[in-house]
Amino acid sequence: MTSTPLASYFADPLVPRYVLNTVGLVAYRLPGVFETLPTPSVVNGSLWTVRFEYACYVGLGGLVLLGLARRWWPYALAYLLLLLVAVWLAVARAAGAEAGATLPIGEGILPQAMKVLPYFLLGGLLYVLRDRVPFDARLAALAAAAIPAVGLVGEASWLKVPLFWLALGPVLAYLTVWLGLARLPKPEILGGGDFSYGIYLFHFPILQLLVLWTGVRDWWLLALMAALPVLLVAAASWHFVEKPALVLRKRFSLAGRRAAA
Repeated sequence: MTSTPLASYFADPLVPRYVLNTVGLVAYRLPGVFETLPTPSVVNGSLWTVRFEYACYVGLGGLVLLGLARRWWPYALAYLLLLLVAVWLAVARAAGAEAGATLPIGEGILPQAMKVLPYFLLGGLLYVLRDRVPFDARLAALAAAAIPAVGLVGEASWLKVPLFWLALGPVLAYLTVWLGLARLPKPEILGGGDFSYGIYLFHFPILQLLVLWTGVRDWWLLALMAALPVLLVAAASWHFVEKPALVLRKRFSLAGRRAAA
Protein backbone atom coordinates (compact mmCIF):
# COMPACT_ATOMS: atom_id res chain seq x y z
CA MET A 1 0.00 0.00 0.00
CA THR A 2 2.99 2.30 0.21
CA SER A 3 3.46 5.23 -2.11
CA THR A 4 7.21 5.13 -1.32
CA PRO A 5 9.67 3.27 -3.64
CA LEU A 6 10.48 -0.12 -2.10
CA ALA A 7 14.20 0.58 -1.71
CA SER A 8 13.40 3.74 0.25
CA TYR A 9 10.62 1.98 2.13
CA PHE A 10 12.82 -0.76 3.59
CA ALA A 11 15.63 1.70 4.31
CA ASP A 12 13.27 3.90 6.35
CA PRO A 13 13.68 3.62 10.17
CA LEU A 14 9.87 3.53 10.51
CA VAL A 15 9.88 -0.09 9.29
CA PRO A 16 12.02 -1.66 12.08
CA ARG A 17 10.34 0.72 14.52
CA TYR A 18 6.95 -0.71 13.52
CA VAL A 19 8.18 -4.27 14.12
CA LEU A 20 8.79 -3.34 17.77
CA ASN A 21 5.01 -3.37 18.24
CA THR A 22 5.53 -7.08 18.98
CA VAL A 23 7.30 -6.20 22.24
CA GLY A 24 4.86 -3.47 23.26
CA LEU A 25 6.70 -0.42 21.88
CA VAL A 26 3.72 0.95 19.99
CA ALA A 27 4.11 2.66 16.61
CA TYR A 28 1.41 3.41 14.06
CA ARG A 29 3.20 4.61 10.93
CA LEU A 30 4.83 2.94 7.95
CA PRO A 31 6.46 4.95 5.15
CA GLY A 32 3.94 6.19 2.60
CA VAL A 33 1.08 3.99 3.87
CA PHE A 34 -2.46 5.39 4.18
CA GLU A 35 -1.21 8.99 4.06
CA THR A 36 -4.25 10.36 2.21
CA LEU A 37 -6.99 8.79 4.34
CA PRO A 38 -9.30 10.58 6.83
CA THR A 39 -7.24 8.90 9.56
CA PRO A 40 -3.88 9.56 7.91
CA SER A 41 -0.74 7.44 8.29
CA VAL A 42 -2.26 5.15 10.94
CA VAL A 43 -1.75 1.54 9.90
CA ASN A 44 -3.40 -0.07 12.92
CA GLY A 45 -4.96 2.07 15.64
CA SER A 46 -5.89 -1.04 17.65
CA LEU A 47 -2.26 -1.41 18.71
CA TRP A 48 -2.60 1.26 21.41
CA THR A 49 -3.71 -1.39 23.91
CA VAL A 50 -0.71 -3.72 23.40
CA ARG A 51 1.57 -2.08 25.98
CA PHE A 52 -1.16 -2.31 28.58
CA GLU A 53 -1.88 -5.95 27.72
CA TYR A 54 1.80 -6.69 28.36
CA ALA A 55 1.59 -4.83 31.67
CA CYS A 56 -1.48 -6.84 32.70
CA TYR A 57 0.16 -10.18 31.91
CA VAL A 58 3.41 -9.24 33.64
CA GLY A 59 1.41 -8.10 36.69
CA LEU A 60 -0.57 -11.33 36.72
CA GLY A 61 2.68 -13.30 36.44
CA GLY A 62 3.94 -11.40 39.47
CA LEU A 63 0.82 -12.35 41.42
CA VAL A 64 1.35 -15.99 40.46
CA LEU A 65 4.96 -15.91 41.70
CA LEU A 66 3.81 -14.32 44.97
CA GLY A 67 1.03 -16.89 45.38
CA LEU A 68 -1.65 -14.17 45.28
CA ALA A 69 -3.27 -14.81 41.89
CA ARG A 70 -6.18 -16.72 43.45
CA ARG A 71 -6.85 -14.13 46.17
CA TRP A 72 -9.53 -11.51 45.57
CA TRP A 73 -8.01 -8.60 47.45
CA PRO A 74 -5.02 -7.78 45.15
CA TYR A 75 -7.44 -7.15 42.27
CA ALA A 76 -9.82 -5.13 44.45
CA LEU A 77 -6.99 -3.11 45.99
CA ALA A 78 -5.46 -2.27 42.60
CA TYR A 79 -8.88 -1.24 41.30
CA LEU A 80 -9.42 0.96 44.37
CA LEU A 81 -6.05 2.64 43.81
CA LEU A 82 -6.97 3.36 40.19
CA LEU A 83 -10.30 4.76 41.40
CA LEU A 84 -8.49 7.12 43.78
CA VAL A 85 -6.21 8.26 40.96
CA ALA A 86 -9.28 8.86 38.78
CA VAL A 87 -10.86 10.97 41.53
CA TRP A 88 -7.64 12.99 41.77
CA LEU A 89 -7.63 13.52 37.99
CA ALA A 90 -11.28 14.63 38.08
CA VAL A 91 -10.59 17.12 40.87
CA ALA A 92 -7.54 18.46 39.01
CA ARG A 93 -9.55 18.82 35.84
CA ALA A 94 -12.38 20.66 37.62
CA ALA A 95 -9.89 22.98 39.34
CA GLY A 96 -8.18 23.66 36.02
CA ALA A 97 -11.50 24.45 34.33
CA GLU A 98 -12.44 26.81 37.16
CA ALA A 99 -9.12 28.60 36.75
CA GLY A 100 -9.64 28.85 33.00
CA ALA A 101 -6.92 26.32 32.17
CA THR A 102 -7.35 23.37 29.82
CA LEU A 103 -5.72 20.25 31.25
CA PRO A 104 -5.08 17.25 28.96
CA ILE A 105 -6.72 14.89 31.47
CA GLY A 106 -8.09 12.63 28.74
CA GLU A 107 -4.67 12.29 27.08
CA GLY A 108 -1.33 10.69 27.87
CA ILE A 109 -0.34 7.21 28.99
CA LEU A 110 -2.04 7.27 32.44
CA PRO A 111 -5.57 8.01 31.19
CA GLN A 112 -5.00 5.50 28.36
CA ALA A 113 -4.03 2.86 30.91
CA MET A 114 -7.20 3.61 32.85
CA LYS A 115 -9.25 2.62 29.80
CA VAL A 116 -7.79 -0.91 29.96
CA LEU A 117 -6.35 -1.85 33.36
CA PRO A 118 -9.59 -1.55 35.40
CA TYR A 119 -11.35 -4.06 33.16
CA PHE A 120 -8.54 -6.58 33.44
CA LEU A 121 -8.63 -6.21 37.22
CA LEU A 122 -12.42 -6.57 37.32
CA GLY A 123 -12.24 -9.63 35.07
CA GLY A 124 -9.67 -11.17 37.42
CA LEU A 125 -11.80 -10.30 40.44
CA LEU A 126 -14.93 -11.85 38.91
CA TYR A 127 -12.95 -14.99 38.06
CA VAL A 128 -11.56 -15.39 41.57
CA LEU A 129 -15.04 -14.79 43.05
CA ARG A 130 -16.84 -16.86 40.40
CA ASP A 131 -18.33 -19.18 43.04
CA ARG A 132 -19.77 -16.26 45.00
CA VAL A 133 -20.97 -13.86 42.28
CA PRO A 134 -24.44 -14.75 40.92
CA PHE A 135 -24.36 -14.58 37.12
CA ASP A 136 -28.06 -13.95 36.71
CA ALA A 137 -29.97 -12.86 33.60
CA ARG A 138 -31.93 -10.30 35.62
CA LEU A 139 -28.75 -8.64 36.89
CA ALA A 140 -27.36 -8.70 33.35
CA ALA A 141 -30.54 -7.00 32.10
CA LEU A 142 -30.12 -4.27 34.74
CA ALA A 143 -26.50 -3.82 33.70
CA ALA A 144 -27.52 -3.62 30.04
CA ALA A 145 -30.23 -1.05 30.86
CA ALA A 146 -27.80 1.08 32.87
CA ILE A 147 -25.60 1.81 29.83
CA PRO A 148 -28.20 3.59 27.63
CA ALA A 149 -29.67 5.19 30.76
CA VAL A 150 -26.33 6.84 31.49
CA GLY A 151 -26.14 7.87 27.84
CA LEU A 152 -29.54 9.57 28.05
CA VAL A 153 -28.76 11.63 31.14
CA GLY A 154 -25.03 12.12 30.60
CA GLU A 155 -22.85 14.40 28.53
CA ALA A 156 -20.39 13.61 25.76
CA SER A 157 -17.62 15.21 27.84
CA TRP A 158 -17.92 12.34 30.35
CA LEU A 159 -16.26 10.05 27.82
CA LYS A 160 -12.98 11.89 28.47
CA VAL A 161 -13.14 11.51 32.25
CA PRO A 162 -11.26 8.49 33.72
CA LEU A 163 -13.52 8.53 36.79
CA PHE A 164 -16.50 7.85 34.51
CA TRP A 165 -14.75 4.84 32.95
CA LEU A 166 -14.02 3.35 36.37
CA ALA A 167 -17.48 4.09 37.75
CA LEU A 168 -19.12 2.26 34.86
CA GLY A 169 -16.47 -0.49 34.90
CA PRO A 170 -18.25 -2.99 37.20
CA VAL A 171 -21.42 -2.77 35.10
CA LEU A 172 -19.58 -3.38 31.82
CA ALA A 173 -17.39 -6.12 33.32
CA TYR A 174 -20.37 -7.99 34.77
CA LEU A 175 -22.31 -7.78 31.51
CA THR A 176 -19.30 -8.92 29.47
CA VAL A 177 -18.66 -11.96 31.68
CA TRP A 178 -22.36 -12.85 31.74
CA LEU A 179 -22.49 -12.73 27.93
CA GLY A 180 -19.35 -14.87 27.80
CA LEU A 181 -20.91 -17.51 30.06
CA ALA A 182 -24.38 -17.45 28.49
CA ARG A 183 -25.25 -20.20 26.04
CA LEU A 184 -26.34 -17.80 23.34
CA PRO A 185 -27.02 -19.13 19.83
CA LYS A 186 -24.26 -18.28 17.40
CA PRO A 187 -23.55 -18.95 13.73
CA GLU A 188 -21.74 -22.18 12.94
CA ILE A 189 -18.81 -20.27 11.46
CA LEU A 190 -18.03 -18.90 14.94
CA GLY A 191 -17.97 -22.31 16.58
CA GLY A 192 -14.44 -23.23 15.53
CA GLY A 193 -12.50 -21.05 17.94
CA ASP A 194 -12.13 -17.76 19.77
CA PHE A 195 -11.91 -15.08 17.08
CA SER A 196 -12.54 -12.11 19.38
CA TYR A 197 -8.98 -10.83 19.68
CA GLY A 198 -8.32 -11.25 15.97
CA ILE A 199 -11.44 -9.24 15.17
CA TYR A 200 -10.29 -6.49 17.51
CA LEU A 201 -6.70 -6.47 16.28
CA PHE A 202 -7.21 -6.68 12.52
CA HIS A 203 -10.40 -4.71 11.88
CA PHE A 204 -8.57 -1.38 11.77
CA PRO A 205 -6.12 -2.02 8.91
CA ILE A 206 -8.86 -3.80 6.93
CA LEU A 207 -11.14 -0.77 7.30
CA GLN A 208 -8.27 1.49 6.21
CA LEU A 209 -7.80 -0.69 3.11
CA LEU A 210 -11.50 -0.53 2.27
CA VAL A 211 -11.55 3.25 2.60
CA LEU A 212 -8.46 3.48 0.38
CA TRP A 213 -9.77 1.11 -2.30
CA THR A 214 -13.45 2.13 -2.39
CA GLY A 215 -13.57 5.69 -1.08
CA VAL A 216 -16.57 4.74 1.10
CA ARG A 217 -16.94 6.89 4.24
CA ASP A 218 -20.31 5.78 5.70
CA TRP A 219 -19.65 3.78 8.87
CA TRP A 220 -22.58 1.38 8.40
CA LEU A 221 -21.58 0.55 4.83
CA LEU A 222 -17.96 0.05 5.87
CA ALA A 223 -19.12 -2.26 8.68
CA LEU A 224 -21.07 -4.40 6.20
CA MET A 225 -18.17 -4.52 3.76
CA ALA A 226 -15.61 -5.33 6.46
CA ALA A 227 -17.55 -8.03 8.35
CA LEU A 228 -16.58 -11.04 6.23
CA PRO A 229 -12.90 -10.18 5.53
CA VAL A 230 -12.33 -9.29 9.18
CA LEU A 231 -13.89 -12.58 10.29
CA LEU A 232 -11.78 -14.59 7.82
CA VAL A 233 -8.54 -12.90 8.91
CA ALA A 234 -9.46 -13.37 12.59
CA ALA A 235 -10.17 -17.06 11.95
CA ALA A 236 -6.79 -17.45 10.23
CA SER A 237 -5.12 -15.70 13.17
CA TRP A 238 -6.79 -18.10 15.60
CA HIS A 239 -6.02 -21.32 13.73
CA PHE A 240 -2.48 -20.49 12.56
CA VAL A 241 -1.11 -18.23 15.31
CA GLU A 242 -3.12 -18.06 18.54
CA LYS A 243 -4.20 -21.70 18.92
CA PRO A 244 -0.72 -23.13 18.12
CA ALA A 245 0.79 -20.64 20.59
CA LEU A 246 -1.60 -21.85 23.30
CA VAL A 247 -0.54 -25.44 22.57
CA LEU A 248 3.14 -24.45 22.84
CA ARG A 249 2.41 -22.78 26.17
CA LYS A 250 1.77 -26.18 27.77
CA ARG A 251 5.38 -27.23 27.12
CA PHE A 252 6.70 -24.36 29.25
CA SER A 253 4.01 -24.34 31.95
CA LEU A 254 4.39 -26.54 35.00
CA ALA A 255 0.61 -26.60 35.45
CA GLY A 256 0.21 -27.39 31.76
CA ARG A 257 2.61 -30.34 31.96
CA ARG A 258 0.82 -31.66 35.03
CA ALA A 259 -2.55 -31.38 33.27
CA ALA A 260 -1.18 -33.15 30.21
CA ALA A 261 0.23 -35.93 32.40
